[in-house]
Amino acid sequence: MSFFRFLFGLALGVGAGYLAGRLLAPASAGDLQDQLRARYHSIRDEAEQAADETRRELEGRYDTAKRTGSFSF
Repeated sequence: MSFFRFLFGLALGVGAGYLAGRLLAPASAGDLQDQLRARYHSIRDEAEQAADETRRELEGRYDTAKRTGSFSF
């Protein structure tokens, strides 16, 4: 009798865990992958833009230093 109670409790726990996971999950796996992919592309684009701005600024400083013979921050 105790073994069957254990199996019933186990099945009930597995079912409750599955149901809770399905109800409380923020999004499906496909939706989550799409969100992560979009966020990755957004961060990558922002990083490329920041790198371009920094490169232009440093090239300007380099040109100024080359013309004047001194470099200052």
